[in-house]
Amino acid sequence: MRSPRGLTAQQLARLDQRKQEIADRVCQPQRDLLSELLRLDARWQLAEGLLQKADKMSMAASIELRTPFLDVRIAALAAAIHSRLKLPPGGPGKYVLRKCLAHRLNESMDRPKLGFPVPLRRWLTGELREQIHAEIFASSAKWKSHLDKRLLTAAWDDFQGARWDGSSAFYALWLYEVWMKGVVQA
Repeated sequence: MRSPRGLTAQQLARLDQRKQEIADRVCQPQRDLLSELLRLDARWQLAEGLLQKADKMSMAASIELRTPFLDVRIAALAAAIHSRLKLPPGGPGKYVLRKCLAHRLNESMDRPKLGFPVPLRRWLTGELREQIHAEIFASSAKWKSHLDKRLLTAAWDDFQGARWDGSSAFYALWLYEVWMKGVVQA
């Protein structure tokens, strides 16, 4: 469709018709943009991505995962709530849910989302510290042709001394070393 050279007018018209059929099926008119985006998110990203990942992670850890907000009745109720109450201007998201649960929970509901954080800092300064250090600072390390050893050693010391959070940088460097070792030896 981006380069329709060689297509007849009839074929182009059929492509346009099919594009409109798909758009009509996927993009059903809602009362506002947020409602439409939430509906598309639930239909595509939730089912095709997030729920599958959560299911695999929970099964891998032998954990029974419950998704109470995906109960059909709760989802229908949430979909019926007007967007101004879901995301008020200048206010927190999930406004109605926060108000409903405020009196039931003892902890603050104003903290940021955590998702599924990977404890890189704890790993790289704890149980994996020696292994990572040995692999990154090995005499055969591949980064040596690209980076200054003195600066990298100082950065490692700052990271280990909690003067700088270099967890993402050193994790990426470690992955680079592991990958390069596999590529060179393969």
